Amino acid sequence: MTNLAKSTIAAVLAGSLGTAAVAGSVGADVEADATGAASGAAQTAQSGASQVNNAVTSTAQDVQGGASADAQVNYGTVISGLNSGTTAGAAAEIKALGADVTVDTVLLSEIEGAERANALDTALNAQANVMAGFHDAIEANSELTAALEEEGFAADDVVGFESEGEGDVTLVIDDRA
Repeated sequence: MTNLAKSTIAAVLAGSLGTAAVAGSVGADVEADATGAASGAAQTAQSGASQVNNAVTSTAQDVQGGASADAQVNYGTVISGLNSGTTAGAAAEIKALGADVTVDTVLLSEIEGAERANALDTALNAQANVMAGFHDAIEANSELTAALEEEGFAADDVVGFESEGEGDVTLVIDDRA
């Protein structure tokens, strides 16, 4: 049971027991009220815990690359991909792309979160060594290289990667220079 669920149950039970004490002083059936309140509290806590778990799972899937290439890309998703290693780890996926790959490019200047530029730079500096393999994989893929050159960029300018299904990818390009 999560700390959130435990806290929720404790708060509801504390409130229920206070109500039960007052009910007992006026001769009400305290045991039935406390049992019903505890049962309701447990159901409420379980529901809250399920909602939190679903939200965390959904966010984790988005951060780990489960999001579609059409999903909203922002500085936060790019930074998370760098910090978690999923961006650098995409080298194997890039190497497996076929000749029929569809490439979309997104410029950092087009996405939300520019106020987090320092955090992005910190993540890029921390991941510089492992990003070299990521950039090498992009350079080895002629379709990705052609899409980048068409936009006036190179593999070293790519700071993020999203994929959806077979052969649909989005490259996030650092155009802040």
